[in-house]
Amino acid sequence: MLCRGVFGRLASEATKQSTTDVTHLARHLRRVHLSNNVASLVGVSRAQLLPLTRSYTATTVHHVGRPKKGSPGEKAAKTRTRSAATETPAKKRASPKTKAAATKEKEAPKRKVLTKEEKEAAAEKKKVKELRALKKTALLGKEPKKKPYTAWTVFNSENMPKGTIPAQLGGTIKENSEKYRALTPSEKEHYNHLANQNKSANEVEYKNWVESHTPEAIRQAQLARRRLKTLLKPKKGSNAYSLIHDERQVKRPTTVYSQYIVDRFASGDFKAISFGESSKLITSEFKALSPSEKQKYKDLYETDIQRYKDEFKQVYGHDAPMFNHSSTAHATDAATA
Repeated sequence: MLCRGVFGRLASEATKQSTTDVTHLARHLRRVHLSNNVASLVGVSRAQLLPLTRSYTATTVHHVGRPKKGSPGEKAAKTRTRSAATETPAKKRASPKTKAAATKEKEAPKRKVLTKEEKEAAAEKKKVKELRALKKTALLGKEPKKKPYTAWTVFNSENMPKGTIPAQLGGTIKENSEKYRALTPSEKEHYNHLANQNKSANEVEYKNWVESHTPEAIRQAQLARRRLKTLLKPKKGSNAYSLIHDERQVKRPTTVYSQYIVDRFASGDFKAISFGESSKLITSEFKALSPSEKQKYKDLYETDIQRYKDEFKQVYGHDAPMFNHSSTAHATDAATA
């Protein structure tokens, strides 16, 4: 009875399996047969044999429902799998809030409209910032302090009491001036000698200071000083933004008209004639030149342009700023016309 029940259970399970599970079925039949013999010998109960019968189903459960290779069922399963893989999820509709946020991000921020006072304050702030940068580049206040280099300044400095306050300067200078006039020729010679020594020392010290900077740094300082003079407009005669004397600086090319002036003054034709009168005569002569006569000075100008470019790169380490020398020549011609 026990054996019949086991085989009946296996038969009902076997109908659900594919033909590929015959090997597994035979293996489990042998296992059940052996277990039946063991049960009869040692008195094992029917409930203890049930796990043995279930093991077949557990080991072959992954084969349930698998279609045969090449069968219509397998083709249909492949088609369903392929369509499921290629199917893309539907796009989510953007919510109104998301659209509004995206629109705000795309919109450029509105610029604040400044009042007249705010514009003036912004311009003043920009100017102050520019002046600060220019003064730093211009090397203002960095030059070595000069020693007195005239007989009078040497005498005045020696006779100026220490601790003299500005309110007393006028009276003290007046007294020193009277004393200086009363000096003997030999005493004045002494102060002249001291002044010449100070002058030579000033020149050496100034040259050392200039050469402690690169030619490019001095060139930038010159440009900054010119810009400061334009912006601040110092009083006439003031040397607050005077240019730095540096022999290393490259001389700009001489224009066509200037080439002619140099040539005419070198001829000696204008001796004993004032500079003003000489300039008028030279300008008239230049206007009367034919194109072929002017070509000589244009060629000199072109040569000088090349000299300037070569020296500029050699001294400053980079190419000269671009400038339209032909338009400069035409402007010179127009000025003299």
